[in-house]
Amino acid sequence: MKKALFIILSVALFTACNKDDLGIDNPWDKGGIDFADTKLSAIEVLKSAESWNDDYTNRYYYAEPDGKGEYYHSDETPLGGQSWIQFSVMSDKLRFYYQQTMPPFLHYYKDLPIIEVTDDMVVFEGSNGQRYFEILKYDETKFLIETNFIKRGEKFPYCITILEKGKPTDSNWADKYIPYEEYLKALEELENK
Repeated sequence: MKKALFIILSVALFTACNKDDLGIDNPWDKGGIDFADTKLSAIEVLKSAESWNDDYTNRYYYAEPDGKGEYYHSDETPLGGQSWIQFSVMSDKLRFYYQQTMPPFLHYYKDLPIIEVTDDMVVFEGSNGQRYFEILKYDETKFLIETNFIKRGEKFPYCITILEKGKPTDSNWADKYIPYEEYLKALEELENK
């Protein structure tokens, strides 16, 4: 009996110590997010949408790649409103769209060149070196990705999140964004007034 109790306690202790398994299968699978079958390649699906978005509350930040190590998740929306990433896929670049939530409320975009595309990875040039979207699962409306593009400080340099196909309510939404260089000039002009 003592031996059986020892084995049960050992297994329970071992299981409790291995709680760093939140990686790619959790919490999304347990949250009921299903991925339908598709015959399209990941890049075909990425190019099929006007834009892709992620919601801040879907993000899990990790200390190590592959959803390993210490993690951070917040259910709270950041101060100043919802924070998300929005981008479009073009033949040789990713175009990221940014919206200022405080005056002067300028909307701008940055083009980041694509370096490499494989079946499960898009590598692109960010302002601080190479960044990637590793495609963990996808269907024709959403992706589960790991990236080093979205991070939470130096402690959590990796992020696993859900990208969803954008649903613009305005067909001219992209016309509201100016190139990053024009944005910098507009800011400079406002400061000089």
